[in-house]
Amino acid sequence: MAGEVEKAQEAKAAVESATAKAREAQQKFEETKAMVEDAKKKADEAAKKAKELQQNIKTLRAASKTPGAVRGGIAAIAAAQIGTLKGAIAAQILKRVIDMLNKFSSGCPNNKELQRIIKIRSTLLKHLTSFEKRVNVFAKIANQLLLIVTIINAVVKIITSIPVPTAIIPPQTGGVGVPQSVLTKYSQGLVKVNKKLDEFQAQAAAITGVVNTVGPIITSLKDRLNSIDLAIQQCSINQPADLTQILATAQPPTTATNYTYKGYTLEIIQDPNSPKIAPRRYAIAKDKSGSIRLRGDSSFSSDTQVLLDEVKFRIDNQLA
Repeated sequence: MAGEVEKAQEAKAAVESATAKAREAQQKFEETKAMVEDAKKKADEAAKKAKELQQNIKTLRAASKTPGAVRGGIAAIAAAQIGTLKGAIAAQILKRVIDMLNKFSSGCPNNKELQRIIKIRSTLLKHLTSFEKRVNVFAKIANQLLLIVTIINAVVKIITSIPVPTAIIPPQTGGVGVPQSVLTKYSQGLVKVNKKLDEFQAQAAAITGVVNTVGPIITSLKDRLNSIDLAIQQCSINQPADLTQILATAQPPTTATNYTYKGYTLEIIQDPNSPKIAPRRYAIAKDKSGSIRLRGDSSFSSDTQVLLDEVKFRIDNQLA
């Protein structure tokens, strides 16, 4: 009798031990499964970003297929296109800016000359904004490259941290392990992609280097154009007889007061801190709730389209 009780207790203990091991194995399986699913999610995200990047690069390559087109990676295209535009900006716009500044060296230009300077300044600002947009395309590509690298590195880390063996749940519990073939498939794919990581990082660094050389030039030109704007405003105040015509050139009337762009409402606002006789204006962007999310620079001589283009560019950067 005692022997039967002892055997029953041993059998019970064996069952409890097997059950505990099964529960532990089930828990490990669930953890491993979650890690694989997380890896798949991140891999899919990387694939989506890579597809978007490929489309952007394809568009840029198509745009560069001109006589003497650039060969090489996207960094080479960035260097060629930005370098060419930067040269044109530095040689042409800077010369025009200096010429206009010289007009104020010995006093205020007459009414006709001021109107001419206002129109030239607006044209230069439009060219400068267009140049910034082109540069911004390459900056976004560099960010996409780095994002893909970050995601892939995260996937690699997940895959390499998954415990092996992966199918250790006792058959009697009904559990099924993660097939080794799944991890093998991921690992093989990641090995191929992983070889591209250094290339992606190098391309991103090269593009960023080219983009960074443009920033100081754009900032310098904008500062000079802003100084011209202030000079025009001051001269306008000093010429009350011609102020109406000067204002008509600097701030032409428009039939619309509100504009929309990518879900934002854009408005032109008169700067309350500017002189009433020669007021400055700036553009703002409001979200759906009516809150002001972005504000452009205040200007006397910039026309409405220039003010709007500046805020649109900032919206594009914010949504990047």
